Amino acid sequence: MGRKGYVLTPVRDRLGEHAYDSFLTSQPAGDFLQTRAWGRVKLITGWRANPVLLQDGDGKVVLSALLLARKIPGLPVNLFYAPRGPVLDWDLPPELLAEVLRAFAAAVRQLGGRTRSVLLKCDPALPADNEAAAAALKGAGFRVASAGLSFEGLQPRFVYEIDITPPEEALLGSFSAKHRYNIRLAGRKGVEVRRTEDIADMTEFYRVLQVTAERDGFNIRNLSYYEAIWREVVATGGAHLFLAEYEGEILSGALIFTLGKRGWYVYGASSNEHRNLMPNYALHWEIMRFLKERGHEIYDMRGISGDLTPGSHLYGLYRFKKGFAGRVVEYRGEMDLPLVRPVYWAVKAALPLYRSLMRLRSRSPADGASGASRPSGGTNVDAEDAGPE
Repeated sequence: MGRKGYVLTPVRDRLGEHAYDSFLTSQPAGDFLQTRAWGRVKLITGWRANPVLLQDGDGKVVLSALLLARKIPGLPVNLFYAPRGPVLDWDLPPELLAEVLRAFAAAVRQLGGRTRSVLLKCDPALPADNEAAAAALKGAGFRVASAGLSFEGLQPRFVYEIDITPPEEALLGSFSAKHRYNIRLAGRKGVEVRRTEDIADMTEFYRVLQVTAERDGFNIRNLSYYEAIWREVVATGGAHLFLAEYEGEILSGALIFTLGKRGWYVYGASSNEHRNLMPNYALHWEIMRFLKERGHEIYDMRGISGDLTPGSHLYGLYRFKKGFAGRVVEYRGEMDLPLVRPVYWAVKAALPLYRSLMRLRSRSPADGASGASRPSGGTNVDAEDAGPE
């Protein structure tokens, strides 16, 4: 399927898995949300994972996509969602880029026809200033679905990333004076940060995460979800759990995912105890040191608001991340590829209401197994589950 010899191939064997993983890892736009391991995690929340490769007429892989699929409630149709996908070289020559995206769109429409899928939602790691790529997406039939300043989309449109390639001393020196002081204070007061390989520590992290959720007013998934992350991602080397402790008591923790040259701050938790010891500052500094040692070059602290005025209710989140001397990256935002246009418009009208109902339900104390992570926890990676179930 596709145009000019392009073929969209499902990943079904070890050869395909190797090709998919190799391509994803090699691309600057590759993201942990597009890994096959993440697809396996999402299986327990009702999504079906469909990794696919687009190859040109010579058999060269030019695009990959993890297509998560699920039924739209109340309708006999499905949707696809490609979190931070599709993945390709967004700096290809404009004509070639347009050709690849048209071939991908045509192939997904054919796939949608066979699977009763009416929509592909996506939010690629595409910088907002890439006008050639934006034009190519529009020419292939993609439509902007969400481009707000905060967390309106399924994934954050604005992220904060830190170049961790400078020497350690220079990297630390680039932080704000307050952040440097707090990192050293935590060390003087006896805060210790460790990376753990013991799954029992995931239970301890989850306990602190529950404290964080209760304090800050958001719901979290049940423990089995985080145990699935451990089995599918941490145990296979794609993620790492860090804990900051004082006299044997866990004060904070962070779950970090890695792929290629990048590491992401995905889930974070902090207790109510000994906050004056500044454990979070020491935690993130040790994470950066670990990532540097492993050869990673970027520490992506994930979402912030695009409204950077001091009066913004999310400004504190930005202020904390800003002290680590990184930069704000703006992506193009959430996009839709209609696969069946008449049904697409009906689904587009219904989804916002359904998401609102799901988010209201997730705030219910009786529903501890659902709910998306709060932005200050580092991520919106579970936000897609406030969509159709």
